[in-house]
Amino acid sequence: MDEDTLSPGDAADATKTKEENAEEMMEEMKTLRRMMITSVIACPPQATRVGIMKRFLKAREFDCSATFEMLKKHLEWRKSTFPILKTSFIQDPFYQVGAFQVCGKDRDGRPILVIRSGVFPVSTRSLEACMRGFAAVAEMLVAKHGVDARFTVIYDRTDFSMSENLDKELLKSIGQVAQDNYPELLERCLVYPCPWYLRGLWRIVQYFFAPEVRRKVQFLGSASDIFEYVAPDQLDSSLGGTADFTYNHKAFASSLPDKTVDTWIADVADGEDCDAAKEKVDVGEEPRS
Repeated sequence: MDEDTLSPGDAADATKTKEENAEEMMEEMKTLRRMMITSVIACPPQATRVGIMKRFLKAREFDCSATFEMLKKHLEWRKSTFPILKTSFIQDPFYQVGAFQVCGKDRDGRPILVIRSGVFPVSTRSLEACMRGFAAVAEMLVAKHGVDARFTVIYDRTDFSMSENLDKELLKSIGQVAQDNYPELLERCLVYPCPWYLRGLWRIVQYFFAPEVRRKVQFLGSASDIFEYVAPDQLDSSLGGTADFTYNHKAFASSLPDKTVDTWIADVADGEDCDAAKEKVDVGEEPRS
């Protein structure tokens, strides 16, 4: 028997383990939902959706108390961050040069986010504007692809200069906001090109990211290595692909709403109230949005 093939007994045990894990997760989600609805004033229905709770629970290794605290902080972050006016970030040099672009899909159909560190305008960008734009784009992507969606990031280092483009402050801020407020959205991060000294640089910046994020970072030595994850027709020619994803700032700006609102708060206004949701906790029914 092939070593990668499970015996009937092993397969049965694996199935049983999956069922037990799924049952345990359901209990954890019920517990978390009860904590949110009974302890958070005007708890947004979004906060107790299955897809949201799964992501946050996984980010805290299924510790309900730690996840509860994480979600409470996330609600405070949403309150202080939204609404975001497009005019507050769209003309920042970071977005004008196309340092952050959504283009193509990986081989599993996941959207691709390309971060072009070789054009980082470190000396002229506003960190606040960059982070407002990052949050606005993240909200747009989740709204478009759903809370269960995952994304592939290509960290494009073409023409990168240590003296001109290294932006540790920005990378740290993006890493913090992403792991605290958009956990488990990252499928993988492909870093290319990777000269020998990049390993040393990674030792410096890796601690800006949570361990589970660091494990998803893959260093690629050649453009052809990317094809394992992304088909050539979904990859820009600058990275060895056959597609033309030339950045158009006007088109990027047009793809974003004039104002990105907090959809979770909107759900409180339009959805059911917390008392109605409480009645559903004991039977494990998911509050509607």
